[in-house]
Amino acid sequence: MTPEDAHLHSELEERLGFETLLADLSLKFIDLPPSHVDREIAEAQRCVCEFLGLDLSALWQAAAETPGMLTLTSLYRALAGPPLPERMDAREYFPWCQQQLLAGKVVAVSSLEQLPAEAARDGETWRHYVIKTSLTVPLESPDDVGGWRNGPVVSETHYRVQPRSLVVLMLPENDNRVKRTER
Repeated sequence: MTPEDAHLHSELEERLGFETLLADLSLKFIDLPPSHVDREIAEAQRCVCEFLGLDLSALWQAAAETPGMLTLTSLYRALAGPPLPERMDAREYFPWCQQQLLAGKVVAVSSLEQLPAEAARDGETWRHYVIKTSLTVPLESPDDVGGWRNGPVVSETHYRVQPRSLVVLMLPENDNRVKRTER
């Protein structure tokens, strides 16, 4: 086997491993009681972070009662960090990033020094939480304007930036496909 063939084989094995992980995680959500959804989301975040070698995964959810508001609903951190506020609103902590995401753009930050001036507040927050790089992916649901969901596009974009954190927006709170427990 040539070095190029070996490299291709390794890439295919890694991709198959990730696709298998996604399938296994997806199966866990079938007929899952609402009281177990938060626990399984946290476990899925941990598994994906460990597989991809990420330090952090954050899931943000649109608030049905407040259009344009995204709140942090689940966080996995491999390393300890500063405590989070009780309720984290993206408009306050990541205004530029939220604006980009609501416009359907992927936000790839490979260096905080390269952030545009209008992302100053976002940069402050990333520095405070010791996040040096980030890949934030909006995943729109075709039947919900403003709805967001997790999906396999993450595996396609991971290799371009090689982030240490991954942020994925989730479904609106009133979405019937995922029933969450009240916090």
